[in-house]
Amino acid sequence: MKILIVSATFFEIKHLVERSTITVVIPNHLFCFRMAPLQIHLLIPGVGLLPTAFYLGKLIREGSFDIALNAGICGAYRRELPLGSILHITEERLPESGVEEQGIFRSFYEVGLMPADEYPFENGKLVNTLIPELETLKRLKRGLGNTVNTLQTDPNRIDKLLSAFPADVESMEGAAFLFACLTEKLPCSEIRAVSNYVGEREKAKWDLRLALKNLDETLMEVLEEMRET
Repeated sequence: MKILIVSATFFEIKHLVERSTITVVIPNHLFCFRMAPLQIHLLIPGVGLLPTAFYLGKLIREGSFDIALNAGICGAYRRELPLGSILHITEERLPESGVEEQGIFRSFYEVGLMPADEYPFENGKLVNTLIPELETLKRLKRGLGNTVNTLQTDPNRIDKLLSAFPADVESMEGAAFLFACLTEKLPCSEIRAVSNYVGEREKAKWDLRLALKNLDETLMEVLEEMRET
């Protein structure tokens, strides 16, 4: 089985990298290793929608993968989600894609620039209909993600965004990953670990250690289940 793991940075996937014998395919971006019988490719596109869309779109067309996994950290909007929580993000939105006039934001769908139900979108959302049939994934708490280009610190702007686009977490790559996989009909899953709360930029209040530990453990459970199937 040929697996693609996508992580914006090495930091987010460092535990897996540290215990694997990795071969460089494209310096700084694409690597491969084996967890017999799995053949695993690791894509590190960089932070944000643009590099993720470019490298992932190009690689999926060329790679003939069986499953793609997006593994990374994220910020939670609400404190009901404890730091370190693992979520299976099955829906993504792009809350910054639209038109703002006189302080009122309207999405591309509302102003008629894009059809809200044009595949792979469903009512303006990217909904993962290609989740792999794995028990590990079924046990994870599901969540809705917002993919943003700007990390906000102003509580008023965050509240305004959430009032129009309610979500559990935000990242800077999730929608690009899901869009590419759905478009190419590639079974996929986005797994996120909560490292901080949205708007909190004081790193001392984050829990990166716990988030990375839990992310690594969950990812390994998924890979081990694949090895046994």
